[in-house]
Amino acid sequence: MHKMVFPITVIKLGDPSVYVFSEKNFGLISKGEQEFYSSGIIYDSTGKKFSINGANNVIPASFLESLRYFQPMERVDVNVKFIQEVSLTEFKNNLIEHVKDYPDYWQQKDLLTNIIDTINNANEFGPIINYMK
Repeated sequence: MHKMVFPITVIKLGDPSVYVFSEKNFGLISKGEQEFYSSGIIYDSTGKKFSINGANNVIPASFLESLRYFQPMERVDVNVKFIQEVSLTEFKNNLIEHVKDYPDYWQQKDLLTNIIDTINNANEFGPIINYMK
């Protein structure tokens, strides 16, 4: 079995965002928002690539989790499937391609050249994932 190592990043087809999750907040959703976990690609901090294939179970989140977000929260058991190991270069290229696919969105955060240079200059998965927050 392939275990995800956090932090992880989730990329969704047709969505310009790159979502970053710690182990604590992966699977935590606003009430009724389990659709987020219907699909997507996960890259973990060690270069493993997974697909999201829906959620198996939805339960109320703890009172403290709901209080933290000022709304009722739920926890989903995310169904993930290991796809393959990816190299750091492949991961960087996939992220850069994603950024280039949505230039208007990413230029609101920084210059595209700065984002791409930061990704290219990183030597590990974890720092790139954390940078994408």
